[in-house]
Amino acid sequence: MTLSRNSAALLAGLLAVIALAVLVWSRVGGAPDDEQLLLQQIDAAAQAAEQRDLKQLKSWLSATYRDEAGRGPREIRQLLTFYFLRRGRLAVYLVSKEVQLDPGPAPREASAVVRAVLTRGKRLKRLQDVLPEAARSLRFSLRFSKAADDVWRLTSAQWREGEDLRQLLGP
Repeated sequence: MTLSRNSAALLAGLLAVIALAVLVWSRVGGAPDDEQLLLQQIDAAAQAAEQRDLKQLKSWLSATYRDEAGRGPREIRQLLTFYFLRRGRLAVYLVSKEVQLDPGPAPREASAVVRAVLTRGKRLKRLQDVLPEAARSLRFSLRFSKAADDVWRLTSAQWREGEDLRQLLGP
């Protein structure tokens, strides 16, 4: 079957419109891009920590995970188990999240910097209602790798004391 010039032009136009619609849909309201996925995963990890959901947190750890102290996935699971059992309820306030995908058309590596405030006990509605003496500010530097199943997994983490809480929380 042969197409007339008009039919071929119409078909090419339709394909271009469909391709544009797919591109716009994937960037605007459809499937999230990798940066959005990582930001959502960081939010979900904070919620999982508050809910003491060790199973969910473990699912995001890469089998090759290593932190600056040389801890691997097993040691991190033990640390989280101890922390959840011993320390009780935790509230996580994410102050900022920045994700940087490694260059390339289909990145497989990414980094993130997350500033968070952690408190014990019931979560308050506003971070400003937290007493500085009852909270801890941390800055996390994270590395992620996209696994074969297209899930971003944490491959390394560093954490340090963050800003002075009195400055962060204000008067």
